[in-house]
Amino acid sequence: LTDVTNDRLRYASETMRAVEDWGANRQLIRRGSADVALALPAGNYHVSALGLDGLPKADIPAEFSGNALRFKVDTARNGGTMAYRIMKME
Repeated sequence: LTDVTNDRLRYASETMRAVEDWGANRQLIRRGSADVALALPAGNYHVSALGLDGLPKADIPAEFSGNALRFKVDTARNGGTMAYRIMKME
């Protein structure tokens, strides 16, 4: 995960230990991406990006190769993604 905070959140100092103003209830997500490889049993998997409400927002392309499920995660796609769901299909 990257950094998530409210819009216009203001801290008392650069150490970010005390909040002066909680800001607006609109989350800002720091951009970040990574290539993920998970060692899983062989099979057919489906990966979904989840919204902050926990509901699926988009299908994520994934492939199983070299004894691992491989896919790319990106916080800036699909309106801001911090979590993914992996389902093994029958």
